[in-house]
Amino acid sequence: MKKLFLLPLFMVLMTFQSKAQQIDYAKAALNNPSFDVQLNYVFEDQSKLEELEIEVDENVLVLSIDINIGLKSGKINVEILDVNGEVVREIKLNAGVNYKDFFAEGNLSERIKQPEPGIWKIQFNPENATLKTTVRYKTLFVD
Repeated sequence: MKKLFLLPLFMVLMTFQSKAQQIDYAKAALNNPSFDVQLNYVFEDQSKLEELEIEVDENVLVLSIDINIGLKSGKINVEILDVNGEVVREIKLNAGVNYKDFFAEGNLSERIKQPEPGIWKIQFNPENATLKTTVRYKTLFVD
């Protein structure tokens, strides 16, 4: 009987620990400086690989990346790469049939707690793509 009771108690304690870690990040967001950048790109029938580099130092507690894409024609593959060149998250869009006012839309969001210091990248790999995209990245620093 005691063994059955210990498992739920352990699960409750783990839940409290998990919530405590979330509260620490929330407090950090209120009490520490951050750096917020928003960039807008327009591609016109483009097939050339484009890269955006984000420098992350050892004082960054959270790296937040949000990408919004409106694709009018062609195809696009967008990847977030860590400092080792590994894909953290990606999205692939294909406009398909090109209607007059039709846009294929996509969103890509990633929150990385305690990111590895170095150069993180966002790669845009278009194929005859006409699109508009907004990239917003934010870094939260430890004081």
